[in-house]
Amino acid sequence: DYLDSETPLPKKPIIITMDDGYLNNYENAYPIYQKYNVQATLFVSPYYMTEENIDGHFGWAAAREMEASGLIDIQSHGYNHTPFPYISLKDLRYHISQSFGLIEKNLGSRDVYVVACPQFRNTPFTRNLLTSLGIDFQMTNLAKAGTGLDASNFKRINVPNTMSSDELIEKLESLTH
Repeated sequence: DYLDSETPLPKKPIIITMDDGYLNNYENAYPIYQKYNVQATLFVSPYYMTEENIDGHFGWAAAREMEASGLIDIQSHGYNHTPFPYISLKDLRYHISQSFGLIEKNLGSRDVYVVACPQFRNTPFTRNLLTSLGIDFQMTNLAKAGTGLDASNFKRINVPNTMSSDELIEKLESLTH
């Protein structure tokens, strides 16, 4: 709404995302989202989702449960997590088509299409192709202070499992002051 109709953002907006579709997103993070009624977007590579716990990833049953809660939105992290610049644009088109085709087959149609670039790797060519394919938002790289909102080049912060809550707050404050 903000980008399409100039609806104002909250004073300090935040979007919670997690990449890769690891099983711990379902087993550890999802119960916390439920407990605190927090929404999040999980970026998955459908290649790893044919069953539960393939290479440590959750499968379609867990994805359906999380989306049914109304708290979780499942979006694309590419078909098999190959960094986009490492494949041809023709193959990238196929990977994105496969990814969203499987997501929609298993979870239903999407109102908004979002892609998180595997390993943050992208180029102007990959971003242009994704835009031409109707991707609404592209999570592309790490944010720095003063980063603006650009739907085809949306920046975010990395929160490794070693980051303390104080470090996270400090990081957020450094980007918003």
